[in-house]
Amino acid sequence: MSRFLRNRLKLTARQREWYLMKKIKRWRVYILKCSDGSLYTGITTDLTRRVQEHNQGKGAKYTRSRLPVEILYFEKYPDRSSALKEEARIKKLKRKEKLCLIEGWQYNES
Repeated sequence: MSRFLRNRLKLTARQREWYLMKKIKRWRVYILKCSDGSLYTGITTDLTRRVQEHNQGKGAKYTRSRLPVEILYFEKYPDRSSALKEEARIKKLKRKEKLCLIEGWQYNES
């Protein structure tokens, strides 16, 4: 946030922190289960919006013919670069390995 804006708005430290956190995009890697049982991996900053786009046929070409999709897994990352690296790593996994990743995540979430 610029010094001008900070002085103009007279924000407290807590308000500045909140403002900066809202501006930071939180990247997520996600795995979807398609209607044919296949798995699709992607990244986004807004998971709800992205799943809706997939289900409206506006998402990836792969999922358009495999609707509806449901979210099985997601993980947060601080920046796009680390999310892309994790997406690439997951895409290289075999199906069984992806299912183990999803199963382990669901166990940890509950």
